[in-house]
Amino acid sequence: MGGTNFWGGTKEDRVFLAPSIDDRILEVVAVFGTIQMAASRLINLQHHRIAQCTTVQINIMGDEGVPIQVDGEAWVQPPGMIRIIHKNRMKMLCRNKALELSLKSWEEKQKQIKHQSKRTHSQSLCRFTPLSQDEWTILKEFLEATKNLIELIREILLKQKLFKGDDAKKLTDTINDNVKKISIIEQETKEKESRSVATDIVLSTKRLHEETLTMIRNAGNVFDGKFVVKLSLAFSRLEIELKKCLISSKDSEGDYDSSSCYVYFLNNAYESDKLCRKGQFWQKLWKTNIVSPKPLSQDISNWSIVEVGIWLESLQLGEYTEVFANNDIRGKELLNLSRRDLKEIGMTKVGHLKRILMAVKELGTINEDH
Repeated sequence: MGGTNFWGGTKEDRVFLAPSIDDRILEVVAVFGTIQMAASRLINLQHHRIAQCTTVQINIMGDEGVPIQVDGEAWVQPPGMIRIIHKNRMKMLCRNKALELSLKSWEEKQKQIKHQSKRTHSQSLCRFTPLSQDEWTILKEFLEATKNLIELIREILLKQKLFKGDDAKKLTDTINDNVKKISIIEQETKEKESRSVATDIVLSTKRLHEETLTMIRNAGNVFDGKFVVKLSLAFSRLEIELKKCLISSKDSEGDYDSSSCYVYFLNNAYESDKLCRKGQFWQKLWKTNIVSPKPLSQDISNWSIVEVGIWLESLQLGEYTEVFANNDIRGKELLNLSRRDLKEIGMTKVGHLKRILMAVKELGTINEDH
C-alpha cells in the first residue's frame, strides 16, 4: 500500500490495516477484468480485498493472461509464476495540515505588520502635508464659526449660570483648550505643521459641539426663545463648516486620537458627501476610514429645543425657531406634530407647513430605524 491505493479500503477493520504512506505492505485485491480495472479511476466498482502482505507469489494457470495492479501500475501478466516483493525504501513526504495552517497564519501576520507600518508612515506624512490656499480659506471660515459659538456659550450658558458645578467646569476647560489651539494656528505656524494643528482644532471643536448639545439636552427648559435663536444659528453655521471637513482615521468609530487622524477641507458639503461615498485616492491607497461628521443626535425623541432650532435652520425656516422654543417643542413633540398644531402656533404659509410636515415624516422614519 506504499503509494496510490486504488482498491483497498481507507479505514481499519478486524482483518485489514488502514493504508499508510511507505508502510511496506502490499494489498491483494480481486477484480473481474481489465475493463473494470481501467474504469476504477472513474467510478467505485465492486472489488474484493484478499490479503495484506510484504511478499506475494502468484501462480497463473491456463493459457490466458491475468490483469495485475501493483501500487498504481497495471498490466496483463502471461501464464506462469510471478513474485512481487516490496522493496520501496524511499522516504516520502506527507501533507501536514497543522504545519500549513501555522505557516499561513504566520504569513498573514507578517503581511499585517508590514501593512500597518506602511499605513502609519503614510498617515504621518499626510499629517505634515501643508494646507492648500483653498483649504486655508475654508479653515478661516471654520475658525470664525467656532469663535462665534464660543462667544455665545460664554455669554448665554456660562454668564447666565445656566450650567453649574461639574458641567460648567467641564465646558470651561473644553473652551479654554479650543481657544488655545486656535491661537496657535493664528500665530506664525510652520507650514509643514499646519494640517496637524488644524486637525487638533477640528477634533477639539467637534468635541465642544457634542458636549454642549448634550448639556443643553440634559438641562431641561431653561432657555429663553431669543437665546435659542442665537444658539441655533451658531450651531447651524458651525455644522455647515463641519461638513466641509473630512476626518481620515484608522479607527472607524469612537473617539478620534489626534495622533492617528488628519483632516482635509473641501469647498462644499456636496463634495464632502461625494467623496465619502466614493473614497479619495489616498483612502484607497492607505485604506483609512473617512468619517463624515454627524453633529445631531440620532435619537430624535431626546432632542432639546436648541437641536430643534438647528433642524429648522437646516430647512431654511429659522424664523420659526423662537416660536418653537416658546412653545417648548422638543424632539418628542416634534415627531408628533400635525398640521393643526402648526396652525395653532401661528404658521400660515402653505409651503412652510408642507415642508415641515414632510421633514417631520422623514425624521419619524429615521427615528424608527434608529
